[in-house]
Amino acid sequence: MIVEVNPIVNRVEVYEGAVYVPTQLPLSISASNVDAEPNQTYVLDSTAGALDITLPLLASIGDTVEVACFGDNGVSILNNGHKING
Repeated sequence: MIVEVNPIVNRVEVYEGAVYVPTQLPLSISASNVDAEPNQTYVLDSTAGALDITLPLLASIGDTVEVACFGDNGVSILNNGHKING
């Protein structure tokens, strides 16, 4: 899988091999910890240090949070008491 940020249209583009998988969610880019909102895409820059993204406290079935990361320090997804893909 390849994840790219397209600044021209302000969205993340995901490719499975040569196949483009579109995302229609709003995009946020951050270099600090994030409290996620439902139905949002986050691109996190962990160049300066490891980051946390906390899933929304109030969630509904079908809500989506997409996360992409670049940098050497990684990102932890904190579930805020919710199941992930469950």
